[in-house]
Amino acid sequence: MKYVIVIRSAPANLDLHLFFADTLDALLASDQEIAALFFTDAAASCLSKNHQANTVQSKILQRYLQFAQSGIPLLCCGQAFRAQGLKADSLISEAKLSGNLELTQFFSCCAMLEF
Repeated sequence: MKYVIVIRSAPANLDLHLFFADTLDALLASDQEIAALFFTDAAASCLSKNHQANTVQSKILQRYLQFAQSGIPLLCCGQAFRAQGLKADSLISEAKLSGNLELTQFFSCCAMLEF
């Protein structure tokens, strides 16, 4: 099965995001396909390059970057990113600002998991 993963949770909870990442690893290990990770609401700030080294947020970002390095697109809701007070130039280079149009395109071909 092919999944699009919608991540909404704020980056303040390391254990929760590590659980998400472990769940994604389990999906991939069972030959499931992840079409994209879509970050929205408070989770949009996970993809900011402004996190200080060795913080909870930087550890979460590093974990999600592992998925990008394996070819899974990281999509970030532009409206949610701006609502966090972030500008487009603070988005990590591995991610792409997107919106509801891109997200709805996945609905026709993918199951959705929301965290």
